[in-house]
Amino acid sequence: MEATSTDDAAVVGDECHIVGPRPGSPRHDPAYPLEKLDRCENLILLCRVHHKMVDDQPLTFSADVLSAVKASHERRVKDALQAATQSATQILLPRIRTGRDLLNAVLGVFAYDFDHDEPQSDADVEVIGGFLQTSKDWGEVGDDLDAGQRVRVGHDLNATIRAVESAGYVVLGRKVADAVTFGSGDAEVWPVAVIRVFRADNPIFQQQSRNTSPG
Repeated sequence: MEATSTDDAAVVGDECHIVGPRPGSPRHDPAYPLEKLDRCENLILLCRVHHKMVDDQPLTFSADVLSAVKASHERRVKDALQAATQSATQILLPRIRTGRDLLNAVLGVFAYDFDHDEPQSDADVEVIGGFLQTSKDWGEVGDDLDAGQRVRVGHDLNATIRAVESAGYVVLGRKVADAVTFGSGDAEVWPVAVIRVFRADNPIFQQQSRNTSPG
């Protein structure tokens, strides 16, 4: 749960073992490889109520059942993100000129849709690769920034964007939120950061510029 004006955020998700890690624990299997017990493939994220439920009822919620539930959820998330990304490729992307613009594009997203023109030199590889990695890094941790820190990070990111532009490239991007409807009829909104690094003479950038110019 998100933080309030008076309290920190509350963690409401528990990591639950599908195959119990110790003898006597729910769904323990002595034949299961020890090195896999704490790997992602043997973990499922549940709320505390459902964590207790599946551990209190291990015959009903067997390892096979939990594995199937996890696989089904992962397929649903993958399909949703693919749908959001496909839709994102059809939109116009404004130019990102400042670190503030970049943070607005990458904060609070669940996925990253990054692409770039072919680098012309090893120096371009370093500049573009560094920029995209930095963008993703701040997207993943930046939600924890307070207001003052966000101003500082945005200011520091200005230099990163200037380095990309000095190499002859421009940055386009925005955060896209798409409503995705599942087979059950339920719809969820999935935010995706769409970032493109184009050479300034790329026809796609020129077209985007004409389409997004005021007037």
